[in-house]
Amino acid sequence: MREAVKLRNHKIGFAFATVLAHEGSTPRGAGSKMLVRADGTSMGTVGGGKIESDVIEEALACIKKGESRISRFVLTGKSADDTDMTCGGRADVLIQVPEAEGDLFAKASRGYLITRVQRTGEGITTALSLFPGSYEEELEPLLKDSPDYLRTEEREGVFFMAEALERAYCVYICGGGHVGIKTAQLADFAGFDTIVAEDRREFATAERFPLAREILHRPEYVNAFDVMGKGDRTYIVIMTRGHRYDRDVLEQALRTDAAYIGMMGSRRKISLIYDSLRERGFSEMDLARVTSPIGLPIASETPEEIAVSVVAQLIEKRRKPEKSGE
Repeated sequence: MREAVKLRNHKIGFAFATVLAHEGSTPRGAGSKMLVRADGTSMGTVGGGKIESDVIEEALACIKKGESRISRFVLTGKSADDTDMTCGGRADVLIQVPEAEGDLFAKASRGYLITRVQRTGEGITTALSLFPGSYEEELEPLLKDSPDYLRTEEREGVFFMAEALERAYCVYICGGGHVGIKTAQLADFAGFDTIVAEDRREFATAERFPLAREILHRPEYVNAFDVMGKGDRTYIVIMTRGHRYDRDVLEQALRTDAAYIGMMGSRRKISLIYDSLRERGFSEMDLARVTSPIGLPIASETPEEIAVSVVAQLIEKRRKPEKSGE
Protein backbone atom coordinates (compact mmCIF):
# COMPACT_ATOMS: atom_id res chain seq x y z
CA MET A 1 0.00 0.00 0.00
CA ARG A 2 2.88 2.38 0.72
CA GLU A 3 4.29 1.63 -2.73
CA ALA A 4 0.86 2.34 -4.26
CA VAL A 5 0.84 5.72 -2.52
CA LYS A 6 4.28 6.55 -3.93
CA LEU A 7 3.31 5.50 -7.44
CA ARG A 8 0.11 7.55 -7.24
CA ASN A 9 2.03 10.61 -6.09
CA HIS A 10 4.45 10.26 -9.01
CA LYS A 11 1.66 9.52 -11.49
CA ILE A 12 3.14 6.12 -12.36
CA GLY A 13 0.73 3.45 -13.56
CA PHE A 14 0.40 0.15 -11.72
CA ALA A 15 -1.91 -2.80 -11.22
CA PHE A 16 -2.60 -5.21 -8.39
CA ALA A 17 -2.64 -8.94 -9.20
CA THR A 18 -4.40 -11.07 -6.57
CA VAL A 19 -4.93 -14.85 -6.67
CA LEU A 20 -8.66 -15.35 -6.06
CA ALA A 21 -8.80 -19.15 -6.31
CA HIS A 22 -6.61 -22.04 -7.36
CA GLU A 23 -6.84 -25.74 -8.12
CA GLY A 24 -4.15 -28.39 -8.38
CA SER A 25 -0.48 -27.53 -8.00
CA THR A 26 0.02 -23.80 -8.22
CA PRO A 27 3.00 -22.00 -6.69
CA ARG A 28 0.95 -19.88 -4.25
CA GLY A 29 -2.59 -19.95 -2.92
CA ALA A 30 -5.55 -17.58 -2.73
CA GLY A 31 -4.66 -14.21 -1.28
CA SER A 32 -1.18 -14.05 -2.83
CA LYS A 33 -0.70 -10.54 -4.11
CA MET A 34 1.68 -8.69 -6.39
CA LEU A 35 1.96 -5.08 -7.49
CA VAL A 36 3.08 -4.59 -11.10
CA ARG A 37 4.45 -1.23 -12.21
CA ALA A 38 4.07 0.20 -15.70
CA ASP A 39 7.76 -0.43 -16.42
CA GLY A 40 7.33 -4.18 -15.83
CA THR A 41 8.96 -4.32 -12.40
CA SER A 42 6.98 -5.82 -9.56
CA MET A 43 6.67 -6.09 -5.78
CA GLY A 44 5.39 -9.21 -4.05
CA THR A 45 4.77 -12.50 -5.82
CA VAL A 46 2.02 -14.77 -7.05
CA GLY A 47 4.36 -17.72 -7.32
CA GLY A 48 7.29 -16.98 -9.61
CA GLY A 49 8.23 -18.82 -12.77
CA LYS A 50 5.93 -19.12 -15.80
CA ILE A 51 2.72 -18.17 -14.03
CA GLU A 52 4.24 -14.96 -12.68
CA SER A 53 5.67 -13.88 -16.02
CA ASP A 54 2.26 -14.49 -17.61
CA VAL A 55 0.52 -12.45 -14.90
CA ILE A 56 2.97 -9.57 -15.35
CA GLU A 57 2.42 -9.62 -19.11
CA GLU A 58 -1.34 -9.54 -18.59
CA ALA A 59 -1.05 -6.78 -15.98
CA LEU A 60 0.98 -4.60 -18.35
CA ALA A 61 -1.70 -4.98 -21.00
CA CYS A 62 -4.34 -3.96 -18.43
CA ILE A 63 -2.31 -0.91 -17.36
CA LYS A 64 -1.95 0.17 -20.98
CA LYS A 65 -5.70 -0.16 -21.59
CA GLY A 66 -6.69 1.20 -18.18
CA GLU A 67 -8.95 -1.76 -17.47
CA SER A 68 -9.30 -4.54 -14.92
CA ARG A 69 -10.03 -8.19 -15.57
CA ILE A 70 -10.13 -11.64 -14.04
CA SER A 71 -7.91 -14.08 -15.93
CA ARG A 72 -7.32 -17.79 -15.62
CA PHE A 73 -3.75 -19.08 -15.82
CA VAL A 74 -3.26 -22.78 -16.45
CA LEU A 75 -0.12 -24.81 -15.79
CA THR A 76 -0.05 -28.13 -17.62
CA GLY A 77 2.52 -30.28 -19.34
CA LYS A 78 5.76 -28.45 -20.03
CA SER A 79 4.72 -25.30 -18.13
CA ALA A 80 4.25 -27.41 -15.01
CA ASP A 81 7.66 -29.03 -15.52
CA ASP A 82 9.24 -25.59 -15.81
CA THR A 83 7.98 -24.68 -12.33
CA ASP A 84 9.18 -27.95 -10.74
CA MET A 85 5.60 -29.20 -10.29
CA THR A 86 4.61 -32.85 -10.50
CA CYS A 87 1.27 -31.92 -12.05
CA GLY A 88 -0.52 -28.94 -13.45
CA GLY A 89 -2.97 -26.55 -11.88
CA ARG A 90 -4.84 -23.35 -12.50
CA ALA A 91 -5.15 -19.99 -10.79
CA ASP A 92 -7.82 -17.32 -11.20
CA VAL A 93 -6.19 -13.92 -10.81
CA LEU A 94 -7.84 -10.53 -10.42
CA ILE A 95 -5.75 -7.93 -12.24
CA GLN A 96 -6.92 -4.57 -10.98
CA VAL A 97 -5.97 -1.16 -12.29
CA PRO A 98 -7.16 1.27 -9.59
CA GLU A 99 -8.98 4.24 -11.06
CA ALA A 100 -9.96 7.05 -8.70
CA GLU A 101 -8.91 5.64 -5.34
CA GLY A 102 -5.63 7.53 -4.93
CA ASP A 103 -6.64 9.19 -1.66
CA LEU A 104 -7.86 5.87 -0.31
CA PHE A 105 -4.37 4.37 -0.27
CA ALA A 106 -3.01 7.15 1.90
CA LYS A 107 -5.75 6.50 4.48
CA ALA A 108 -5.27 2.75 4.63
CA SER A 109 -4.40 1.40 8.06
CA ARG A 110 -5.34 -1.66 10.09
CA GLY A 111 -8.63 -3.13 8.97
CA TYR A 112 -9.75 -4.49 5.60
CA LEU A 113 -9.41 -3.40 2.01
CA ILE A 114 -12.70 -4.21 0.28
CA THR A 115 -12.66 -4.83 -3.47
CA ARG A 116 -16.03 -4.85 -5.23
CA VAL A 117 -16.00 -6.56 -8.64
CA GLN A 118 -18.95 -6.39 -11.03
CA ARG A 119 -19.17 -7.70 -14.57
CA THR A 120 -20.23 -5.16 -17.18
CA GLY A 121 -20.76 -6.68 -20.60
CA GLU A 122 -17.55 -8.43 -21.52
CA GLY A 123 -15.44 -6.64 -18.92
CA ILE A 124 -15.51 -5.88 -15.21
CA THR A 125 -15.52 -2.78 -13.05
CA THR A 126 -13.84 -2.63 -9.67
CA ALA A 127 -14.05 -0.31 -6.69
CA LEU A 128 -12.06 -0.12 -3.48
CA SER A 129 -13.18 0.87 0.00
CA LEU A 130 -12.01 0.44 3.57
CA PHE A 131 -13.48 -1.33 6.57
CA PRO A 132 -14.09 0.24 8.99
CA GLY A 133 -15.02 3.36 7.04
CA SER A 134 -16.69 3.40 3.66
CA TYR A 135 -17.91 -0.15 3.13
CA GLU A 136 -20.91 -2.35 2.47
CA GLU A 137 -22.53 -2.84 5.89
CA GLU A 138 -23.88 -6.25 5.00
CA LEU A 139 -20.30 -7.49 4.62
CA GLU A 140 -19.55 -7.01 8.31
CA PRO A 141 -20.59 -10.58 9.27
CA LEU A 142 -18.29 -11.95 6.58
CA LEU A 143 -15.35 -10.07 8.07
CA LYS A 144 -16.09 -11.02 11.67
CA ASP A 145 -16.86 -14.70 11.14
CA SER A 146 -14.04 -15.77 8.84
CA PRO A 147 -10.47 -16.23 10.16
CA ASP A 148 -8.91 -16.23 6.70
CA TYR A 149 -6.59 -13.52 5.39
CA LEU A 150 -8.56 -13.37 2.14
CA ARG A 151 -12.32 -13.47 2.46
CA THR A 152 -14.58 -13.63 -0.55
CA GLU A 153 -18.29 -13.68 -1.18
CA GLU A 154 -20.53 -13.35 -4.23
CA ARG A 155 -23.96 -11.75 -3.96
CA GLU A 156 -26.34 -11.30 -6.86
CA GLY A 157 -23.56 -11.33 -9.41
CA VAL A 158 -21.33 -8.93 -7.45
CA PHE A 159 -18.08 -10.35 -6.11
CA PHE A 160 -16.56 -8.98 -2.90
CA MET A 161 -13.00 -9.56 -1.73
CA ALA A 162 -11.79 -8.49 1.71
CA GLU A 163 -8.07 -8.43 2.49
CA ALA A 164 -6.60 -7.84 5.92
CA LEU A 165 -4.50 -4.68 6.27
CA GLU A 166 -2.04 -4.99 9.10
CA ARG A 167 0.69 -2.78 10.43
CA ALA A 168 4.10 -3.87 9.23
CA TYR A 169 6.54 -5.44 11.68
CA CYS A 170 9.09 -2.82 12.72
CA VAL A 171 12.64 -3.35 13.93
CA TYR A 172 14.29 -0.67 16.07
CA ILE A 173 18.04 -1.06 15.68
CA CYS A 174 19.93 0.78 18.38
CA GLY A 175 23.46 1.18 17.11
CA GLY A 176 24.75 2.29 13.73
CA GLY A 177 28.03 0.40 13.57
CA HIS A 178 29.09 -2.34 11.18
CA VAL A 179 26.69 -4.94 12.54
CA GLY A 180 23.86 -2.39 12.69
CA ILE A 181 24.31 -1.56 9.00
CA LYS A 182 24.18 -5.21 7.92
CA THR A 183 21.26 -5.96 10.24
CA ALA A 184 19.27 -3.04 8.82
CA GLN A 185 19.96 -4.19 5.26
CA LEU A 186 18.87 -7.76 5.92
CA ALA A 187 15.85 -6.73 7.99
CA ASP A 188 14.59 -4.60 5.13
CA PHE A 189 15.23 -7.46 2.70
CA ALA A 190 13.16 -9.74 4.96
CA GLY A 191 10.21 -7.34 4.88
CA PHE A 192 10.61 -5.43 8.15
CA ASP A 193 10.29 -1.68 8.54
CA THR A 194 13.57 -0.49 10.03
CA ILE A 195 14.21 2.43 12.36
CA VAL A 196 17.80 3.12 13.38
CA ALA A 197 18.78 5.04 16.52
CA GLU A 198 22.41 6.16 16.90
CA ASP A 199 24.13 8.56 19.32
CA ARG A 200 26.79 9.77 16.88
CA ARG A 201 25.44 12.22 14.34
CA GLU A 202 27.94 11.21 11.65
CA PHE A 203 26.71 7.60 11.94
CA ALA A 204 23.01 8.49 11.80
CA THR A 205 22.87 9.24 8.09
CA ALA A 206 20.84 8.17 5.07
CA GLU A 207 24.09 7.29 3.30
CA ARG A 208 24.75 4.57 5.87
CA PHE A 209 21.12 3.44 6.09
CA PRO A 210 19.50 4.18 2.72
CA LEU A 211 16.66 1.69 3.25
CA ALA A 212 15.67 2.67 6.79
CA ARG A 213 12.20 4.12 7.28
CA GLU A 214 13.59 6.55 9.83
CA ILE A 215 17.02 7.44 11.21
CA LEU A 216 17.10 8.93 14.70
CA HIS A 217 20.03 10.89 16.11
CA ARG A 218 19.75 10.33 19.87
CA PRO A 219 22.73 11.80 21.80
CA GLU A 220 23.56 9.52 24.75
CA TYR A 221 20.58 7.44 23.57
CA VAL A 222 18.21 9.62 25.55
CA ASN A 223 14.55 9.01 24.55
CA ALA A 224 15.60 6.24 22.19
CA PHE A 225 12.02 5.02 21.73
CA ASP A 226 10.06 8.26 21.81
CA VAL A 227 8.56 7.63 18.36
CA MET A 228 7.63 4.01 19.04
CA GLY A 229 3.97 3.07 18.81
CA LYS A 230 2.16 0.02 20.12
CA GLY A 231 4.67 -2.76 20.48
CA ASP A 232 2.87 -5.94 19.46
CA ARG A 233 4.64 -5.76 16.08
CA THR A 234 7.75 -3.94 17.25
CA TYR A 235 11.10 -5.62 17.83
CA ILE A 236 14.07 -3.93 19.53
CA VAL A 237 17.64 -4.88 18.64
CA ILE A 238 20.36 -3.44 20.88
CA MET A 239 23.90 -3.29 19.48
CA THR A 240 25.36 0.04 20.59
CA ARG A 241 29.05 0.87 20.82
CA GLY A 242 29.46 0.43 24.56
CA HIS A 243 28.44 -1.35 27.75
CA ARG A 244 26.88 1.75 29.34
CA TYR A 245 24.80 2.57 26.29
CA ASP A 246 23.58 -1.01 26.02
CA ARG A 247 22.44 -0.85 29.63
CA ASP A 248 20.75 2.53 29.24
CA VAL A 249 18.95 1.46 26.06
CA LEU A 250 17.91 -1.87 27.59
CA GLU A 251 16.50 -0.04 30.61
CA GLN A 252 14.36 2.08 28.26
CA ALA A 253 13.40 -0.95 26.17
CA LEU A 254 12.10 -2.79 29.23
CA ARG A 255 9.71 0.10 29.85
CA THR A 256 8.11 -0.44 26.43
CA ASP A 257 5.69 -3.17 25.37
CA ALA A 258 7.92 -4.36 22.51
CA ALA A 259 7.19 -7.94 21.47
CA TYR A 260 10.89 -8.77 21.25
CA ILE A 261 13.97 -7.30 22.90
CA GLY A 262 17.37 -8.64 21.88
CA MET A 263 20.82 -7.46 22.98
CA MET A 264 24.19 -8.31 21.49
CA GLY A 265 27.11 -9.01 23.78
CA SER A 266 29.27 -11.52 25.62
CA ARG A 267 27.77 -13.49 28.49
CA ARG A 268 29.99 -11.61 30.95
CA LYS A 269 28.81 -8.22 29.68
CA ILE A 270 25.21 -9.37 29.75
CA SER A 271 25.59 -10.59 33.34
CA LEU A 272 27.02 -7.23 34.44
CA ILE A 273 24.21 -5.31 32.74
CA TYR A 274 21.56 -7.53 34.31
CA ASP A 275 23.11 -7.03 37.78
CA SER A 276 23.03 -3.26 37.25
CA LEU A 277 19.37 -3.36 36.21
CA ARG A 278 18.45 -5.50 39.20
CA GLU A 279 19.96 -2.81 41.41
CA ARG A 280 17.71 -0.32 39.60
CA GLY A 281 14.62 -2.31 40.53
CA PHE A 282 14.04 -4.56 37.54
CA SER A 283 12.74 -8.04 38.34
CA GLU A 284 13.70 -11.44 36.98
CA MET A 285 10.43 -11.40 35.05
CA ASP A 286 11.49 -8.15 33.41
CA LEU A 287 14.88 -9.55 32.42
CA ALA A 288 13.29 -12.74 31.10
CA ARG A 289 11.86 -10.62 28.27
CA VAL A 290 15.37 -10.12 26.90
CA THR A 291 16.98 -12.42 24.36
CA SER A 292 20.71 -12.23 24.92
CA PRO A 293 23.03 -13.18 23.40
CA ILE A 294 20.94 -12.17 20.43
CA GLY A 295 20.45 -14.28 17.31
CA LEU A 296 20.22 -17.92 16.36
CA PRO A 297 23.30 -20.01 17.29
CA ILE A 298 25.05 -20.44 13.94
CA ALA A 299 28.63 -19.76 15.14
CA SER A 300 28.56 -16.35 13.43
CA GLU A 301 31.61 -14.10 13.57
CA THR A 302 31.58 -11.42 10.84
CA PRO A 303 29.08 -8.52 10.83
CA GLU A 304 27.31 -10.16 7.90
CA GLU A 305 27.04 -13.52 9.67
CA ILE A 306 25.84 -11.90 12.89
CA ALA A 307 23.20 -9.98 10.93
CA VAL A 308 21.98 -13.24 9.33
CA SER A 309 21.73 -14.79 12.81
CA VAL A 310 19.81 -11.81 14.23
CA VAL A 311 17.37 -11.38 11.35
CA ALA A 312 16.73 -15.14 11.22
CA GLN A 313 15.64 -14.92 14.85
CA LEU A 314 13.39 -11.96 14.08
CA ILE A 315 11.77 -13.97 11.27
CA GLU A 316 11.26 -16.88 13.64
CA LYS A 317 9.61 -14.55 16.13
CA ARG A 318 7.38 -13.09 13.42
CA ARG A 319 6.31 -16.55 12.23
CA LYS A 320 5.99 -18.04 15.74
CA PRO A 321 5.06 -15.11 17.99
CA GLU A 322 4.40 -17.37 20.98
CA LYS A 323 7.97 -18.72 20.85
CA SER A 324 10.57 -16.71 22.74
CA GLY A 325 13.95 -16.30 21.08
CA GLU A 326 15.96 -18.46 23.42
